[in-house]
Amino acid sequence: MKKALLLFLFLISCISVFSQKQANRWYFADLAGLDFSSGEPVALTDGQLVTFEGCASISDQWGNHLFYSNGGGRDPLTTGGTPPGLIWNRNHEVMYDMSYTEGGGWSAAQSALVVPNPAAPNLYYLFTMEEIEYDAGGSVAGQPQGRGLSYFSIDMDLNGGLGEVTLADERIYVPLYETLSGTIHANRKDYWVIVADWANQNLDSLNRFGVVLVDECGVSDISWRQLQLGDGVTGYLGTLLKVSPNSKLILSGPRLYGFDNASGDVTDLDVNFEFIFPDNFWGASFSPNSRYLYFRIGNFTGGNGEIIRYDLEAADIIGSKQSIGNFPSDNGPGEIQLGPDGNIYFLDQAPFGFGNRISRINCPNSEFPSLEIGLFEFLGTTFFNSYGLPNFLDHIFESEQAGILDIGPDTLYICQGNSYEIGGETPEGDYSWNTGENTPYITISEPGTYILEASHQCGMVSDTLIAAIEADDWYTIDGPTAVCPGNLFELVVGPIYCNKSGIWSTGDTTSSIELDQPGIYTYLYTNNCGEEVSVEWEVTELALPDVQIQATTMPPYCEGEAVELTAVQDLETAILWSTGSVESQIQVLEDGLYYVDASNPCGVASDSLEILFEFCVEPEKDSCTLELPTVFSPNQDGLNDDFGLIYDCPLLLSFQLNIYNRWGEQIYSSSMPTQKWNGFKDEQPLPEDSYIWTMSVFFQQDEEPHLLSGEILLMR
Repeated sequence: MKKALLLFLFLISCISVFSQKQANRWYFADLAGLDFSSGEPVALTDGQLVTFEGCASISDQWGNHLFYSNGGGRDPLTTGGTPPGLIWNRNHEVMYDMSYTEGGGWSAAQSALVVPNPAAPNLYYLFTMEEIEYDAGGSVAGQPQGRGLSYFSIDMDLNGGLGEVTLADERIYVPLYETLSGTIHANRKDYWVIVADWANQNLDSLNRFGVVLVDECGVSDISWRQLQLGDGVTGYLGTLLKVSPNSKLILSGPRLYGFDNASGDVTDLDVNFEFIFPDNFWGASFSPNSRYLYFRIGNFTGGNGEIIRYDLEAADIIGSKQSIGNFPSDNGPGEIQLGPDGNIYFLDQAPFGFGNRISRINCPNSEFPSLEIGLFEFLGTTFFNSYGLPNFLDHIFESEQAGILDIGPDTLYICQGNSYEIGGETPEGDYSWNTGENTPYITISEPGTYILEASHQCGMVSDTLIAAIEADDWYTIDGPTAVCPGNLFELVVGPIYCNKSGIWSTGDTTSSIELDQPGIYTYLYTNNCGEEVSVEWEVTELALPDVQIQATTMPPYCEGEAVELTAVQDLETAILWSTGSVESQIQVLEDGLYYVDASNPCGVASDSLEILFEFCVEPEKDSCTLELPTVFSPNQDGLNDDFGLIYDCPLLLSFQLNIYNRWGEQIYSSSMPTQKWNGFKDEQPLPEDSYIWTMSVFFQQDEEPHLLSGEILLMR
């Protein structure tokens, strides 16, 4: 069987995936680095990064390193030989040189942040932030307020998989300085980039946060969230911004805020952590379960440093302050950052002030965390002291367990015939799979649910991976299923960001094609298992609409009896009657001209039908019908010249018809059913008008006569 590289599987997923292994490799400070691939950090010295504070580093979901950056440089007029802003690939070669005029600032606390592009797993954004000392050596020409918040686009498919910058130094907002963080959107696909405005250039912007939405459409404009912090509370946003792993809290400066990762709204929680100079905090981190908030206390004057924490679930958060431990620090400040093993790491200066030292807070989720001072020391070549650790989207570290174990993505798509290695390591090294193995890694080739439990210094931890067969429906075609004759239409294959390429049955290789003929069209591509897959789409021709009105009964139509009209059509169309009905059938009870429109995207067809009702009497006896017209015109043209009873009933015993004008004057009377009124009275023609009639008819089978009445319209 073939053994597939796990990186290969990363390319087949078209949705956001989250893994602590994205933070497996750190490069920071002055040529310092850490590798967490084995579950326990190992010192690295192969990196090229030099920075005074902020930086960023990113790996894929399997822990394969991709690139890293110091986020920016400083104007070369500044003394001290500060480096330019650079992005390095995984081979430690320069991917992009920002020089001193692009990106952020080398002394920004959070100069860089990597955010995956939700549109594709191989695309990334590198966001950069300017330093508050942007003009320390004179501002760059054309940048009087510095560069603020900017971003770069990086495509890891380019340059043989080493990546290239495809969009550089896109400015989002100026002026902004120092703070740069982010988290996952509530939809678990998009991201928020979050900044705090120092109001360095504009006091009106004091105490506001900026949020930027990153989705499949790209990077949005910045949107501001202004806060009212209460009387006398201003300027609390500070130089550090942290978002809790559960995405619900923000620490900015020494103050706690709420965050809604569905809307991007920020709320003040009125929780302020007071620190008095020189014992100010420099770095802070939430625990993986977001319950605890850790501060690294230190100063620039020497003396001891201290780690303290607060319980954010306590009724009195400020009163829950707890000292975790002290440590000697010759040059106090240093950043603090969650690691992929679930512990918290912090940077300070090595003894005697030469180089940097990495220390650790073990078991930060537990009731009894502990300090481990001086895991590693790094002696740099450019600066003896640096203050920053890599900046991450800390939601990847979220865990309610005692520690963190990551065996791979939640869902792993596999190809039949291939095998895959999954697993992860912890420092304790006691493992148990639900398949029976007791090693940190196993090889799988079948779909299923795989669970690894492992002992951890903080307690038992576990992780679950679901292996599923690679689907054949990564690509779908979108377009019309029916078109009008002669119309152009477009078919689009997607999602185009899944890194598959194929060919249409027309020979086109683009993601969309424009056509003018109905038919069956196919798109052929090779899936990630090397199998050819065909997607089919049929387009039929939609004819012009046609409609006819048909009545369910033949005339004559008797008053009081509904006539059902049906719009008969060959195609599925939208129906609209003159009555306002949109149903295919209507019932009518009144005289009138009824019409209907039948429409589809190709046009509109219409038809009409006139319905006239007559007075009808249908006795109980068979073959006995009485009719009286509702209108007559005595103009001697041989059509409707008189008004009278129309009947075919031999059983009529007696009959009486009386006609009245509108004033109640009787103008006609007859007891002869065969006699008709010609519209005259006293041999004088009567005017056009409506006249009232009453009629009494007595049938042989009835015990008493029927009394009827109505109106007749005389027209000349």
